[in-house]
Amino acid sequence: MSEGKGDFDRYLEPGLIVSVRAEGKLEVAAIVGSVLEDLISLELVPDGSGMPFQEGDHVQLRFWDQEVTAYHWSAEVGKLFPEQNLVTLSTQDARSCREGNPTG
Repeated sequence: MSEGKGDFDRYLEPGLIVSVRAEGKLEVAAIVGSVLEDLISLELVPDGSGMPFQEGDHVQLRFWDQEVTAYHWSAEVGKLFPEQNLVTLSTQDARSCREGNPTG
């Protein structure tokens, strides 16, 4: 397992499906819209329960690549756009973590 600061633009790209979870809340699927140096925009996949986050929530963002390496980031919810199921994450103080495939 390795840890670092950020690296969002190295692994995330528009169209990638990720999961997002705030502490004490359900995990939801999202599609990456854009990745900037200090901001990520996500389109949440609607599940009928409404917007699962509030501005300022700390969330965990993760995805798996084809080699089954899990990538995790901690970020903060910036702006919410519930009408479009969009959320932005501030990556200014984000932390990253990568876990390799134990069988590979």
